[in-house]
Amino acid sequence: MLLTVGIDSVFAGVDIAITVLRAEFKFFGRLKREVSTLIYCGVYFLLGLIFCTKGGIYLFEFFDHYGAGPAMLFFVINNSYSLAFKFKLERLSMRLKQETGEEIGPLLRIVFKWV
Repeated sequence: MLLTVGIDSVFAGVDIAITVLRAEFKFFGRLKREVSTLIYCGVYFLLGLIFCTKGGIYLFEFFDHYGAGPAMLFFVINNSYSLAFKFKLERLSMRLKQETGEEIGPLLRIVFKWV
């Protein structure tokens, strides 16, 4: 069961990536969908081979330790910036009240406005 969920997640991720690549880049848009999927999977297969060498576990630990944290921190800061400054607190409060019926608390208002 867990194996099928994992495989399904990979299929969905590849499908989303291929759809975006075909929409954004003309090179992928001109190719058949199967060929662009083959290119995408082939490139990621070749990139994954570096983890199968003798130093593969070292590289995996390096990517796991130093790659995930800073990238996640960047995305969280970027999300906070876009919510607070681009979307504006009043609009966010209005949308939240429309969707859930609750308002943003005073502490979160201070954080969005001043932090």
